[in-house]
Amino acid sequence: MHFPLKEPVLIFGFAVLIFLLFPILMGKLRIPAIIGPIIAGIIVGPNGLEILERDSTIQLLGTVGLLFIMFIAGLELDLDGFKKYRNRSILFGMLSFLIPLVLGVLIGLWLHLSMLSAILFGSIFSTHTLLGYPAITFSCRHNRGV
Repeated sequence: MHFPLKEPVLIFGFAVLIFLLFPILMGKLRIPAIIGPIIAGIIVGPNGLEILERDSTIQLLGTVGLLFIMFIAGLELDLDGFKKYRNRSILFGMLSFLIPLVLGVLIGLWLHLSMLSAILFGSIFSTHTLLGYPAITFSCRHNRGV
């Protein structure tokens, strides 16, 4: 077998294995399962073991993976818990958006970007709020013994 993989069927099969095995492994390590495919992508990608290269198949699977992460985060939303802890939930959402945005803008200005470019730079970091939610809910459940 030659690396990086070129055959789309092998790439797809390898990706399915990753989506199946890595969340289970993360659960055993008491890490949120949603982190597994992200870590696996880093490991097998062009900047890791170079098992997969960034081609059209991987770009498509990456988009599907992103949609999968958003779907899982949506499934994990507890609307009753949100209503119960409305102020905390809003504060968490605001802080997890604003802190990366402000830091990104400041770093962008420090790098001598224009104001619009610095705002765009900061917004790239601030849009990852969705990735923090499963980790927070996992740790809250784990601490409560659920």
